[in-house]
This record gives sequence, C-alpha cells and structure tokens, in this order.
Amino acid sequence: MLLNRIIRAIKLDKTLYHEVKPDESLTNEAIMVIAAALILTQIGSFLGNLIGGVGFGSSLLILIIGLVLGAVGWGVFIFVAHYAGTKFFGGNAALKEMLRSLGYAQGPALLGVFGFIPVVGWLVAWVGSVLALITSVIAVRETLGVDTVKAIITCVIAWVAMIIITSVIGGLIYGPIIAAAVMASI
Repeated sequence: MLLNRIIRAIKLDKTLYHEVKPDESLTNEAIMVIAAALILTQIGSFLGNLIGGVGFGSSLLILIIGLVLGAVGWGVFIFVAHYAGTKFFGGNAALKEMLRSLGYAQGPALLGVFGFIPVVGWLVAWVGSVLALITSVIAVRETLGVDTVKAIITCVIAWVAMIIITSVIGGLIYGPIIAAAVMASI
C-alpha cells in the first residue's frame, strides 16, 4: 500500500490526503517516505560527487550533513506549514495530520536518487523536487481545508523558514569545517 500511496501522490490524487489525514496508523509510513526521499536524494548526490571527482571522505561528509540538514528542514517545513496554515489562514488540522500528508507528498522526491546520472540525472532529480513542491501544496490545501492561494502562501512561508534555518545551521556546521581545512592547508 505504501507504493500505491506514493504513486497516488505523484498522480496528484487529492483524495489521498483525505485518507491519510485521520489515519494515525500511517504516521510511521509517512515518516518513512520522508526518510527514504532524504536518503535516496543524498545517495544520488554522494554518487554524483564521487563521479565528479570529489573525494570519498568529503562526499561522505556532505552526505551526512545533507541528511541532518534535510531532516531538520523537513521538520521545520511541517511545523511552519501547520502553524501558518492554522493561525494565519484558519486551516484545521493537527500537527501529526500535517506530517502524514506532507510525508506522502514527498514521494516524488524519491527521484533524487537519479541525480548522479551524467547529463540527465539533475533534470530527473529537479522534476522530482518540483513535483514534490506541487504535491506539498495539494497536501496542505486538502489537509487544512484552505483554498489553493492560501496553500501556496503557506508553503512559501514554510519553505522560506526552512531555507533560513537550514542555512544558519549549515553555516554553523560548514563554517568550522572549512576553517579547519583552510588552517590544515597552511
């Protein structure tokens, strides 16, 4: 059934979100979709880095940091989308309901695993990311019971918050690593 739900998300089936919103037994499965999308995207990036000549150690470090930032980012996105959608736009959903819906909405991001393929891989990964953004808007709209414009604004607010927070955390992580690498080369 998991694969069926992911396919339904990719097909932009809005009824999917009405089914997963109230079904608490699907929370772990939704988290698995988010985790799989993060892991597969980072594996695609890792392989792409190796193919592109980045060393194994650096590629592995980038993979680990990408996983951490990705997990934090999606936590922020889900929380802020829920907060903005319910407080600013009068949507009605619990945080776990939002998590379930946005979890399945990340199904298309599984295409990120193909990011390492020379010439076309980036395009496949990009299409997956864009489709995941579209499915996120549908998930927010259907889960909160708001119109499409409010769902888009909610997702933009959540996306901006996610970018800001992961950029700050990323800077705090990468800054000392880069500084240490520069100092070691002197």
